[in-house]
Amino acid sequence: MQSTQRWTAIAEFVRTHREQAGCTVDTLASAIHRDPDYVKRIERGEEFIPIRIWEMLGSVLGFDPADGIRLAAESIPPLTPESRARLVAAVETFIERQRVFLRGKREARGLTFGDVAMVVRITPAEAEAIENGSEILFTRDRPELSERLCAVLAFTFDEWMEAVSPPRG
Repeated sequence: MQSTQRWTAIAEFVRTHREQAGCTVDTLASAIHRDPDYVKRIERGEEFIPIRIWEMLGSVLGFDPADGIRLAAESIPPLTPESRARLVAAVETFIERQRVFLRGKREARGLTFGDVAMVVRITPAEAEAIENGSEILFTRDRPELSERLCAVLAFTFDEWMEAVSPPRG
């Protein structure tokens, strides 16, 4: 199924709410801090909408973002065994890359989990869980944790992204 066909219901949902709100494409684009072409691609069913954009669209157009997110989720086809295997492999690779990166940074500084935990103000078990990949390092709900961990282990978000991202090319 083409992505345009999959996202048709989403496109209609956004366009209908925009029109009901008496909002032009240009006005909506400005309100969500995007280019008008981005809104046009959404309304043609050609653009995936991240959660933060759903939140902005809902705020500007007066709908519950959860309704749009639910509609988007219903538009995603079920995983095939092959796509599930690729997804699992990608997540496992991400976790392993994060583990190697964080362990390297911690060991290069001569720190234990306890040392990191004390400075970052988490338990040693949480520090170990982050390094081992059972906790996500960068989350919207705990930005201060990520900032402190970056400072303690002397790395930037961009360095982390480079380390955990798949090779390009």
